[in-house]
Amino acid sequence: MAGRPDGRRLAAAIRAFLIIGVVLALTAAISSIGRTNGAGSGASTAGGSSAVARPGVPGHEVYGFVPYWEMDDSIAAHLRATDTTTIGLFSVTHARSGAIDADQNGFRRVTGPVGRRIVADARAAGRRVEVAWTSFGRAKNDRLFASLELQDRVIEGLVELRADLDVDGIAVDVEEMDEADIPAYGLFVGRLRSALRAAAPAATITVTTGAGPQGAAMALAAGLAGADRIFL
Repeated sequence: MAGRPDGRRLAAAIRAFLIIGVVLALTAAISSIGRTNGAGSGASTAGGSSAVARPGVPGHEVYGFVPYWEMDDSIAAHLRATDTTTIGLFSVTHARSGAIDADQNGFRRVTGPVGRRIVADARAAGRRVEVAWTSFGRAKNDRLFASLELQDRVIEGLVELRADLDVDGIAVDVEEMDEADIPAYGLFVGRLRSALRAAAPAATITVTTGAGPQGAAMALAAGLAGADRIFL
């Protein structure tokens, strides 16, 4: 119809704008890091120039998500035989009230005897454990990121759950959300990390996102919020 924008062209324009924004933000961040490294760690040479120190060798980590439907009597023994360094127990979610949903199978398995056995074995072997929290679905995420009060209840529940299970952190997995909520998502990740660290200073936040333009923007927002690990 004349005068009405084509939906596909509008969506493509939005995606292009998002990609450009991500690229520009990343470029600025990388440029800033380069300037900081050059000024702070450069060694003066005979010719008066400055040599920037090379980045250190990255650490080695094998991160394995264990879905609740695989948490049976044999899974603990299987994990003991692997080279896993960090285990993500997948997953718990929140109810409409914001409280962690204790009626979900994921919660029952993660907090039940098998989940606790996995945590105990990991502790004995010097491995790390995180609990994955998921929030799936557009309607659920619209409600979540529109309400700081709801987010606060989710954060409170996750802090309590981390302490109850004595795990090292929380893995955040949000899927299907409005692109306009990405800033609120980043703020949520930062507030969750701060709350966890107030209770346990070494606690960590892992974030998983999709690999498309929206996932890249979510990853950037999470990184700026201080996420310790990001998977795309």
